[in-house]
Amino acid sequence: MHGDTIVALSSPPGTSGLAVLRVSGPACLSLIEIHLGRKVCQLRHVYYGAFREGGSGKGRSVIDGPEVEYGDGRVVDDGPDMGAQAESSGVAGQGLGSTGESGVIDALGADSRGKLSVNEGPNSASAARSAASENLRVVPSLPRPNPGEIIDRLNFVYFAAPASSTGEDVLELYPHGNMLLVERILKNLLTHPEVRLAHPGEYTRRAFENGKIDLLQAEAVGELIHAETAAGIRNAQRIVGGALSAPLKSLRDALLDVSARLELDVDFSEEEADPDFASWLPRIESVHASLHSLMEGFEQGRSLARAPRIAIVGAPNAGKSSLINALVQEDRLLVSEIPGTTRDYVDVPLRLPGGLIHLVDTAGLGKPVDGLDALAMERTRRQWSRADATVWVEDGSTLAGGSMDKRGGGESMGGPDGSLNREDLSGEISLRLRTKSDLPEHTSHPGYLSVSSLTGRGLPEFRQRLNDLVFHKREAGEALTLATERQFRAVEAARGRVEAALELLRGKPAIEILAFEVREAAGHLKELLGEISSDEVLQKIFAGFCIGK
Repeated sequence: MHGDTIVALSSPPGTSGLAVLRVSGPACLSLIEIHLGRKVCQLRHVYYGAFREGGSGKGRSVIDGPEVEYGDGRVVDDGPDMGAQAESSGVAGQGLGSTGESGVIDALGADSRGKLSVNEGPNSASAARSAASENLRVVPSLPRPNPGEIIDRLNFVYFAAPASSTGEDVLELYPHGNMLLVERILKNLLTHPEVRLAHPGEYTRRAFENGKIDLLQAEAVGELIHAETAAGIRNAQRIVGGALSAPLKSLRDALLDVSARLELDVDFSEEEADPDFASWLPRIESVHASLHSLMEGFEQGRSLARAPRIAIVGAPNAGKSSLINALVQEDRLLVSEIPGTTRDYVDVPLRLPGGLIHLVDTAGLGKPVDGLDALAMERTRRQWSRADATVWVEDGSTLAGGSMDKRGGGESMGGPDGSLNREDLSGEISLRLRTKSDLPEHTSHPGYLSVSSLTGRGLPEFRQRLNDLVFHKREAGEALTLATERQFRAVEAARGRVEAALELLRGKPAIEILAFEVREAAGHLKELLGEISSDEVLQKIFAGFCIGK
């Protein structure tokens, strides 16, 4: 348990129906009494009440927490006589900014000595000049507290330790999602000396340190927040629920059991017969097979969690950019009747039922007119070869590209002039479209889907086929996988030790060396689960989390 209390906004900043503020630590009950007027709360019950202004005359910066004073801004001398004010500055007692809600500290302007800058106001320039002295600091103006004033009426829930997400007392507040209200509530919470802003991932780290979750589950929380696909979300949810921890703990226990027996044989090696190495071989081989299986599925699992890239390719002026604009329902890409408008690839996100995908608009393929055109086409082919799937787009008002044209030595894909041949293509084509189906001269073709970017005809079917193409296969082959590079490296290290143990068992090993290898393999699994971990490793893991998680 930690002695301090942390608070942070757990919902994204911005306007919303509700926001979520989370407090964790021993000061929760005190905050409820001061600001919400309740001394006793039933656990895990939702209450509706008024959050009131506190009565403290001091506060903390919302950004980095230095203590400041409410009231009129002034310049204070931090030299040998700490109490002396800079009377000669000419700004003592004058306001350094607005005395309303906007008069908040710009703590990002604080230097290494803790000097603070404030929002610009009538006297901000003179205050800054006066504060330039080595021993002067600016005490900015903040809204004077009005004890008892209602800031917002909101819902709140109290969770008592250890039956909470962090294992500590937890208070969750659900004010209206206006950032002016949220910031004012946050400032009031931070007036208390035991309360500070949370660090990135600190809630999850406290849950780990208090034994609520292991390190695998903690990392999966971050993966769950940032997963771009439904498959990635499901995998992270299963790990958070302990589905990966259980088999790994079983493997750890198996290795620890073998290690204990080996250590026993080392201690009594002079009193007993030769160890029965043959009986240990199947158990260690089973552990090795399980670790190998986890490693094999890692790359596949990582590809399932990331958003797939879909290359949109075709001849110049085929309607690729117009198609993407219609799919995302905004003028995201420049569209012109002049062929070759797109010179470089552009990545555009699109959300489908199965998750997020990235549509890659590319330069048209055909006969290059100059060196720049040739370079643009080379980039198109490169994107095509790297894409998870490719959509070929043709102008539906021209001759269908599926017709045979031997002028270039292959099947023409670039229109009636035969400018683009099969040997120019960079990979497989997943879907074929013919655009401009709203035009009278449009012709359909077997194997092609007709669409209109202008009227939207065929786009719902195209979206569904695209979703099935990139996500159905993922769901069919979905299996529980490791979520992070750290997890993969730990399993890899454990497998390496197990392989060394297997090599020893196939001969006549020294029992001490065999015991060492098995013990080291178990140690790597302990590191994986967080049973052995350095503060540096934990800091690196949780630094990538958002502040409110």
